[in-house]
Amino acid sequence: MSVDKAVFTIVNCRIYVKQAPPELCERFNIIENQEVNPVLALYLLNTKSIEVIDEYGNSVDISRLVGCLNKLVYPTLFFVFQDLVRRGKKIVFGEYDNELIIVGEKILVYVMDEDSVVRAADLYSVVDRAIKQGYRVLIAVVDMHGDVTYYEVGKMTFPKIERREM
Repeated sequence: MSVDKAVFTIVNCRIYVKQAPPELCERFNIIENQEVNPVLALYLLNTKSIEVIDEYGNSVDISRLVGCLNKLVYPTLFFVFQDLVRRGKKIVFGEYDNELIIVGEKILVYVMDEDSVVRAADLYSVVDRAIKQGYRVLIAVVDMHGDVTYYEVGKMTFPKIERREM
């Protein structure tokens, strides 16, 4: 049976794939009858690639999905996800709510708002964990207009400075 349009269902802000064409499944690494990330569902609904229905069979609009997105995941993740997909990247979701992985490039994207405060120790932890897993790290900063700026981050080791006595 050939599926023309993907249909997702939503139950208590959890989104499941009811049916999807093989190309969509392959492109976004989704499996029928399994749960999907609300960011992905929002992106696909926004691009009119899917129809979302609730448990009663009623069509769900984008505002309901946005409401779920705000409850469940890091909201600015959508802007970065959308930007990367538009750039032709294949994206999967990382270990934490504000992380994306660019498949095939071994890049971890750490997402944050422009007004977020991140402790240096926390940033170091993210970079260290990613590098140990073989990833390059990009920090994606989303401004109040939804524009995304990327910064590559790495670790540096400074040589120990010996003091000379005079």
